[in-house]
Amino acid sequence: MNSPAQQLAERLRDAARTPSATVEPTRVPPAGPPIRTRPIRVTADLPPRTYRTLNALTQDLAAALARPRVHQVEVIRALIELAGDGSPLAQQIRDAVVQQVRR
Repeated sequence: MNSPAQQLAERLRDAARTPSATVEPTRVPPAGPPIRTRPIRVTADLPPRTYRTLNALTQDLAAALARPRVHQVEVIRALIELAGDGSPLAQQIRDAVVQQVRR
């Protein structure tokens, strides 16, 4: 009779021979580009009328919030968030851009 260690060794050898015990190495997907965490600066040249509209909006918001100032970038960031896919604002923006491009 075999010792418990020998029995265990035999069971391990038998298990290693069976196809179901074959373990394929885990495939790790290739790493993509690193995720950017720092903000990205975007600049835009606005026509005077659009710039006045943006300024009026920030001044109205500042008054409504009882703040001395609302920065233009706060308004622009909010517009971008609100214009997410599927929103009515996104469709309005698409329509406006189409009109601007066709001019």
